[in-house]
Amino acid sequence: MTTPFRKALTLVGVAGILALAPGAASAQETVDPALLATVETALESTRAFDSLRISTQSLTESSAQFGNLSIQNSSTLDLMRTDADSDWNAAGEISLISELPVISTLSLGAEMVRLDGVTIVRFGDLPDGLPIDLPQTWTTTDDLEAGGGIVPLPTTAEALLGALMLPISADSVTVIAALPEDEIDGQAMSVTQLSLDPAAVLESEASGLLTLGGGRGLGGGNLPGGLTPPGGAPLPAEVVSPSPEDIQVTLAVYIGADDGLVHRIYLLVNIAGSDDGSTPATTITTISDFSNLGEPVEIAMPIIGE
Repeated sequence: MTTPFRKALTLVGVAGILALAPGAASAQETVDPALLATVETALESTRAFDSLRISTQSLTESSAQFGNLSIQNSSTLDLMRTDADSDWNAAGEISLISELPVISTLSLGAEMVRLDGVTIVRFGDLPDGLPIDLPQTWTTTDDLEAGGGIVPLPTTAEALLGALMLPISADSVTVIAALPEDEIDGQAMSVTQLSLDPAAVLESEASGLLTLGGGRGLGGGNLPGGLTPPGGAPLPAEVVSPSPEDIQVTLAVYIGADDGLVHRIYLLVNIAGSDDGSTPATTITTISDFSNLGEPVEIAMPIIGE
């Protein structure tokens, strides 16, 4: 059930990626309020739907004291707003492919259901020699006995909505520019590039997008409990969160020319590493596609233990 990460998507619109590089639009001294308003309206309209499908791919590449690591997350989740209005039910599949200096290549897949505040998960085939216990029957996340940092799941509304929760406003956008139009599934898209104030993102409900694994799926910033780096290399005494001045946040928002809704967000996060290794140098690329807006969704709670 593991879905390979489609690396080709990381190359979508090479010109756009170059435009997203730091300083590419620095000549623009002010933020165009009309262009910003278009993006804000599209985000508000998309978030207003009571159901949608979010397909996310995230590639995290990091250089840490104990070696380089790569985490590829993929997820497809159907979301439905609850009666509480501020929370969401969800169901779908998540996969992880990671290359860690501790356990080489690791591939995992899981099904996940979140209903009325309860999240349960069931893992698929597990690789031989996995040094942690993961359930292959439906188990609530509260009952997971092991996994350490390798099994954080999107169990909050903020984590489920992901890039839709990015703080895009006049107070947080530092650069904005129109990129060449593009197309998704035959539908014309306007594409807008933005750079965000990292401090605003860190203080927002989308702060998880700045962590290893892009805040989604099975990836986490810590090694699973009980694992140690190869060669007996010590883990950092403390993993320090990066400071805003060490982070660059750029993104491209794809808005349907006909419906004015957000169909894709391409997010690029660069985090500078610290000299003492407490903060690894990290690049996080996240592509989120939004579809099935307003379409009926049925989510049922599976039987625990099956």
